[in-house]
Formats: sequence, C-alpha cells, structure tokens
Amino acid sequence: MVSVLGPLSIDPNMLNTQRQQVQILLQEFDTRKPQYEQLTVAGQGILHRPGEHPSFHGIVKEQLAAVTQKWDSLTGQLRDRCDRIDHAIVKSTQYQSLLRSLSDKLSDLDNKLSCSVAGSTHPDAMNQQLETAQKMKQEIEQETKQIKVAQALGEDLAALVKEEYLKAELSRQLEGILKSFKDLELKAGLCVFFECMYFLEIGISELPISKLLGKPGP
Repeated sequence: MVSVLGPLSIDPNMLNTQRQQVQILLQEFDTRKPQYEQLTVAGQGILHRPGEHPSFHGIVKEQLAAVTQKWDSLTGQLRDRCDRIDHAIVKSTQYQSLLRSLSDKLSDLDNKLSCSVAGSTHPDAMNQQLETAQKMKQEIEQETKQIKVAQALGEDLAALVKEEYLKAELSRQLEGILKSFKDLELKAGLCVFFECMYFLEIGISELPISKLLGKPGP
C-alpha cells in the first residue's frame, strides 16, 4: 500500500499534501480498529475454547496471525512514512528557505559590486571602490558558512527521500547557488587585484625615478 503512494517529495507544499494522504489512511485504519479488535477477540476465544478440533484451531490461528501481521505491517509502514514526511517537511522548509536567502544575498552582493566597478577612475572614488570590493569579498566568504549549512540540510533531506533523481535535483539546486557565489568571489577578487594594481602604478609614477636616473654621476 505504502509503495503505491509514491516517493517523498522535496517540496514542502507537496510534502504536506502527502502527509494528509497518510493521515487519511491512518484514520481509516482507526475507524476499522474496533472490527479488528473484535476479530482478534473472537479468534482468541475459539483458540482457547476446549474441545475444538485441532485442525480447526490451526486454521483459525493461521488466519488470525496473517491478519495481525498485515494490520501491524500496514499501520507500521504508514506511521513510519508519516514520521519521515514530518522530518522531510522540516528539512525541506529550512533548505528551500536558506537557498532563497542565499540567492537574495547573492543578487544583492552582485548589484553592489557591479555598481562599485562602474564607478569613477578618480583616485578618491577608486579608493572607495577598493574598500567596497574588499568588503564584498569578505561578505561572500562569510556566506560559505551558510552554504555549508545548506549542504548539510540537503544531505539530510536526500537521506529521507532516498530516490536518486530527487537527490540529483537537490544537488543541482545547491550547485547553482554555489557556482554563482564562486563566480562572484572571483569577480570581487579581480576587482581588488586590479584596483590595487592601479594604486601601485599611480604610486610608482609619482616616484622621482626619472630624476634619479637622470642625475649625473660624481
């Protein structure tokens, strides 16, 4: 029965729908529990009744065991699935929320860095651009902690859903964010490098090297 319900989703909304499906089935079992208990009592009554034919006892005992095993198996699987869904809802909600937060942060940092790069070449403005680029690079590095948290959440969620194609989708979602952060980190690093080079060239050009080189010897 549980296999018919399909694999667990990685989407919080879909997981809530799947949880409702399981709860409906569990409620159906609860509705029929009095019938199950009545059957069990009747079966036990027959088994403990003296004078019944041994072969008849064997049939009742076998059928009662089969019903009990099936009942326990199905309700156990449904409760296990419900527990897995509850855990998956928590992990999936945290995972998707963190990915959105990282994506928003990425967009914000990218816009700030782009505005900085597009600035003036005036020394004062360039100095401000350098400070901004350095700050952006530090902020990007700080976000790696959040990325590691997202990776851990993705791994936990992958262990719950189990299906390989869903694990691949979780990895794809995170890899897109990770690649964008690495690209932005490289961009910020290059900005710092070229702006430092600019100030170094300005500093060298202001040295009295030509006068020193042109000074006559003794």
